[in-house]
Amino acid sequence: MRPDSETLEILGEAGLTELVTTRTTGGTRNSLYSKPDRFADYLLVNAPEQVVDFQVVSDPEVSDHCPLVLEI
Repeated sequence: MRPDSETLEILGEAGLTELVTTRTTGGTRNSLYSKPDRFADYLLVNAPEQVVDFQVVSDPEVSDHCPLVLEI
């Protein structure tokens, strides 16, 4: 699924906020993934004001997906 997908648009219209594309500048893929798509994972919340911290962890690289860390 791409960040500009109809699915994410529908979820946004339903009141969910997607954190990966709205709070980070990079993607959820790292150098272990050779294709151009940079987003593999998304995190949706219904109360973004309750998010204390959100991070896409890029180091160490142990998979082609970066871990997502959410503190509420």
